[in-house]
Amino acid sequence: MKKILLGTGPLTWNRSERVGDRYGCVYTNSTSSEEIPLDTANMLQETIKEYAGQKGKLIAEVIATRKSSHIGDLFHGFFPTTPNIGEEIELGEGTLFYEPGEYFAVGLKPDDNRETFWLIPQNLYRVHEQTVKLFFLPGGGIS
Repeated sequence: MKKILLGTGPLTWNRSERVGDRYGCVYTNSTSSEEIPLDTANMLQETIKEYAGQKGKLIAEVIATRKSSHIGDLFHGFFPTTPNIGEEIELGEGTLFYEPGEYFAVGLKPDDNRETFWLIPQNLYRVHEQTVKLFFLPGGGIS
């Protein structure tokens, strides 16, 4: 299956994703939540727009690790963990979409119409602020 590179850099998400329990979009950012410089970040906006509307999976391939500055989602019991370099972590499955704004975010809308946990929160906390290559694996009905 062909992996489509969507971006590289330390992975994070907007606070509203956690507060609203959607956990639906991620983006790369070159600074931590505490404004500490990390690694260079890049989202390939034209590639993301090209694949938007297609079904598939988001995969984060870890290329550098560090301790996350996030305390986690205390209400749900999700906490950051540090992955291994080279580890590929599935973030979710559904229809690819993007949200432009201050940070160009990409996400997956699940096919079952649920309103929460569009991506896999435990896996998001595994890659929070880890430097990754973010990939899209196109294909409907994959598991």
